[in-house]
Amino acid sequence: MDKLTTNMANKLLVFTSLGMVIFAGLYFNKPSPSAKNATTAAQIVTNTITMEVVKEVPKEVQKIVSVPAEIPSEYIDAYNLKSKMLAATSVSNNGVLFNIKDVRVRAYIPDEIKKHISQEEVQARFELTLRRYNVPVNAETGKLVCIQINCFYPDELKNYLLYQIDSALFEEEWVFRDGNVRKAFVTTWQSRGVYGRTGVNNISDVILKKAEKDAELFANDYLNANQK
Repeated sequence: MDKLTTNMANKLLVFTSLGMVIFAGLYFNKPSPSAKNATTAAQIVTNTITMEVVKEVPKEVQKIVSVPAEIPSEYIDAYNLKSKMLAATSVSNNGVLFNIKDVRVRAYIPDEIKKHISQEEVQARFELTLRRYNVPVNAETGKLVCIQINCFYPDELKNYLLYQIDSALFEEEWVFRDGNVRKAFVTTWQSRGVYGRTGVNNISDVILKKAEKDAELFANDYLNANQK
């Protein structure tokens, strides 16, 4: 080995030894962790773990508030109707015409007397009598007053006839039975009925007078049931 190589090896050895001495000194002079530092570290770890474990879960709180409920109108109407039905009182023939606004008139006569008197004549006399007593007559209303005339000739000569005159008010009403409901035209008012005998020549006068008499009976009951 030449002289140059020997000098370089010696220098490298010196630098290596010096580095080892410095590293050893730094290592042995490094301060060791104290008890206080160890406790603080442990507390940090412990607190972190505790916070994760006892984390509160949000709770749903329900508050019950009493609010007056609005009753549907159909329930109120049903209650009022039931109350009126339970409080209803019985009325006789002269009291059943209450709260009737108007009526229409229809006359029925048999073929046997049509050559002596017409259906229109009987109907006109009945209506005229009602108007005279301030009973409203309306051809479009559903309250129908019918005047029915029945008659027959008792013998073949046909010199006289026997007659019967009845008047009645028909209305479309509800019929309740066993929880079921139907609608039908029913008789709510009826005259007392008139029977008689008349000669052929007097048929027109007799029938018209009897029709007027029935109209007066209806008007009287109507006015009694609708007193102001």
